[in-house]
Order: sequence, then C-alpha cells, then structure tokens
Amino acid sequence: MTVSVSTKLKQHEMAYTKASIELEKKDKIKNEYALRITHDIKGHLAAIQNSLDVVLISKSETDRQEFVERAHKRTKVDF
Repeated sequence: MTVSVSTKLKQHEMAYTKASIELEKKDKIKNEYALRITHDIKGHLAAIQNSLDVVLISKSETDRQEFVERAHKRTKVDF
C-alpha cells in the first residue's frame, strides 16, 4: 500500500511540474504579447503627441490642419 501511495504521489508531482512548465510558457507568451501591444500603442501616442505639439506652436493654419489630420488618422481604428 505504501508503494501505491508513493507512486501516485510521484505521478501527481510530475503532472503538477508539467502543468507548471506549461503555465510558465503561456505566461511568457502573454508577456511578449503585452509588450508588443504596449510598444505599438506608445508609437501611435508619440506620433499623435508630436502632431499636436506642432499644432500648438504653429502659426500657419495649413500646418495646423495637416497635423490635426495626421493625429486623427493615428486614432482611427480599422476592424
């Protein structure tokens, strides 16, 4: 009976170890995805901020309109 319990415990331990490794892999994939999304969002926000900076300091109405359009284009969502 002791051997049976010991065998079952080892089987459970191996299953938990395997599950833990799988969770670590999936967590790594999730983190990489989040980093990519964050990077993409920051890139768009930086472009929008730069466009708006030009709008704030520009004396030309044509330049203002152009950079507002650029900022607007960066905020459009295409599904």
